[in-house]
Amino acid sequence: MSSAEEETVEERFLSRLELVLSLLWDESPIILPLVTTILFTISTMQSEKWTGPWFLSGLVTTALTVLVQLVQRPPRRELWRELKSQKRGRERDAAHYSRVLDDRSAELTDAIGTLARRMAVELGVDTTTTRVTVFRHRNDSENEDGTFVLVARYSLNPRWAKVKRDKKYSASYGAIAATWCRRFLYKDDYPDDSDKWVEYVTSSDFETARMPREVAEGVRMKSVCVAGTRLEHDHHNVGVIIVETVKPWTDEALQDRIAEESGGFATLRSTVAEIIYIMSNSFSDADTERESGEPDDERRPRARRALGSIRSRLARAEIR
Repeated sequence: MSSAEEETVEERFLSRLELVLSLLWDESPIILPLVTTILFTISTMQSEKWTGPWFLSGLVTTALTVLVQLVQRPPRRELWRELKSQKRGRERDAAHYSRVLDDRSAELTDAIGTLARRMAVELGVDTTTTRVTVFRHRNDSENEDGTFVLVARYSLNPRWAKVKRDKKYSASYGAIAATWCRRFLYKDDYPDDSDKWVEYVTSSDFETARMPREVAEGVRMKSVCVAGTRLEHDHHNVGVIIVETVKPWTDEALQDRIAEESGGFATLRSTVAEIIYIMSNSFSDADTERESGEPDDERRPRARRALGSIRSRLARAEIR
């Protein structure tokens, strides 16, 4: 028999021995009183004096019984069952809370999608060639500038309306980053040729957050005009709105409507910013919740209050 096999047999023996000893320890509060009773019974049957071996053994087991019961509070097996039950309860709570977060996130995403559609209508753009996208900023340990997560997108063109939910967008380059840093972006001089577009956005003299070539080549919608505005609420920057098109805009007042501080578009933008602000403080921690699998009991009441606030805000904006 090889040494490896001998070690395996030895480990198996030690493992079983540990299990047996553990079971004996767990059941000792039951076993020891029975042994004590048997010892005293034998001592009585033999008419032993208190100095007899059976009687003395009974006294020893009595002392051991008291000692074990003092040490095992609660017994290991009972404690293990309790811990296992608590773990199952936490897993059920985590699964339920995750479903609640998913439902609420879906409800809010639908609401923001409706607001994105109303923005397109308010701006009067051709939604077959233009799309409106709402991004939420998220802190990222891997990127000091953070990343952006797509919340909602609207376009009547199915090609431009596609959404990649799990994709992260950089806060270091591109129109999103430029809008985030500058607060407002309007650029209408992109080339309409795909190859020239890539060369343009990756060139060293491109002033709007130059993009890496591999990223530029992978951009599906190579827009000729891009407008962006930062989402702000209560002195907090929470995201950006990007409006882009594959055909040049002819409305000279479009830039002013996107940048204005009042009016229909500004009201919709303010509503979106407030919703994302509340989402970021109450619901976006779902990312961490799912990773850890542990629900945060302190966040639940706050999440319910946040959802109520959002619903009231949507009702005032007549969003269903």
